[in-house]
Amino acid sequence: MQKLKKQLDESNRKHERQKLNKEKEALQVTTEFLTVRLNSVNDILALQEEKRVEKISSLEQEVKEKYQSSVFQHSLQDRTAALDLERVAWEA
Repeated sequence: MQKLKKQLDESNRKHERQKLNKEKEALQVTTEFLTVRLNSVNDILALQEEKRVEKISSLEQEVKEKYQSSVFQHSLQDRTAALDLERVAWEA
């Protein structure tokens, strides 16, 4: 009877070890899968950030060019007005 109980306990432990090993394998596969997914998401975010930085840089350049053009245009208008005043003064 004692021997039978011992065999039964060993069988239960063996079955439990097998079950735990299967769970461990499943968790390892899940971990690997989640790691791949996380790496993919990080790559996607890096690409999106790179595109945003390029877009912002492009917009900054566009604003700078428009500002410089506007400043030049106003400067030209001011100079034209000054010359017109000088012409009117000469004519008067």
